[in-house]
Amino acid sequence: MSSQWMDTRPTPAPDSGGQRKECGSIPAPQSQVSTACAAIRARCCSKVPNLSEGRGTTTPLEVIGAPKFPVDAVLAQMKVMAPEWCEGCYLRPCFFEPFFDKYTGTLCTGLQIHATFPDYVPARFRPYRLISALFKSVRTVQPDFALWRDFHYEYEPAHRQPIDVINGGPSLREWVDDPRASIQDWEHALSLDEDAWAEERRAVPHLQASVCR
Repeated sequence: MSSQWMDTRPTPAPDSGGQRKECGSIPAPQSQVSTACAAIRARCCSKVPNLSEGRGTTTPLEVIGAPKFPVDAVLAQMKVMAPEWCEGCYLRPCFFEPFFDKYTGTLCTGLQIHATFPDYVPARFRPYRLISALFKSVRTVQPDFALWRDFHYEYEPAHRQPIDVINGGPSLREWVDDPRASIQDWEHALSLDEDAWAEERRAVPHLQASVCR
């Protein structure tokens, strides 16, 4: 299995006409709608930064932000820096106030990811790349923002940073924090992982037949 989260697509079901169907199961108990289901690969990585992923609201895993978050500048930077990674969904500035978890009782400015509307394009929606672009844009727009939370994450050794644990390694954090690292650098690294995973799937029959029905 690759060390990175990936934007690979499930194999279409035989009767799907080549289009991915809605997921029939919710991947996490806090995911309430199919938008959160579609974006779960990205939103897992948003659990550990100093950004709220909407836990404690009615739209968990659909929004991401923080108090006084510079959403307009970050969204503009994302669309300039990585326009193709912002495609396939609708990105909308929003406000939300969690009633538990991060920033309890505090108004947050943030971004809402919409993936349940007529123009949603599953083949062009790449949530892991999208959240990578958001992190990189935050670092560019507000370099002093304390993006990475440092705490003892679940059962892992205390010296490991939570973002490294949930991402499968330090590569995402190192890429975000390196001002010399480009979108092309990250695309190349992710493509290598995705190609390796595709090759591994071809060698395992039950992975070839995996579908999201």
